[in-house]
Amino acid sequence: MYGLQTVAAIVGRLCLSAIFIIAGLNKVLNWTSSEQILTNMLITWSGYSIAPWMTYAINTMMEHIGWFLSAATICELLGGVLVLFGIGARFGAFLLIIFLIPTTVLFHAFWMLHPPERDLQTVMFMKNLAILGGLFVVLAFGSGFGRRRASHSQNEP
Repeated sequence: MYGLQTVAAIVGRLCLSAIFIIAGLNKVLNWTSSEQILTNMLITWSGYSIAPWMTYAINTMMEHIGWFLSAATICELLGGVLVLFGIGARFGAFLLIIFLIPTTVLFHAFWMLHPPERDLQTVMFMKNLAILGGLFVVLAFGSGFGRRRASHSQNEP
């Protein structure tokens, strides 16, 4: 059973980290386009009737778009690689959680949209929620290569 757990942990981390590593590399390779996507999202949010603190946050992000995009890219790449290789997997999961929560809310705000775009963004929001759940599992349990407890090994055939 331990061999199956090892393989499952590796495959799980590979599947979980791939989306972040690929997206991070895409940001690096298409930096100007990534800046424009983030700028457009912030412009969209600035058009909503929102609280003063949200207006301040959006304006701050607009003024420092390169910094925020750099931080997001670092979280995606470093977090993705740490989770993938299982070295510092908990810290990697933490970085990805810090990245994923605001990204999900800002880019997939389905509650502000009308069909059919709302339907697509609802699915994207729920996909990110599922990924977030997987990241919380990695945050809680690490890479999946922890020591086997004696009580478990005695109960296994």
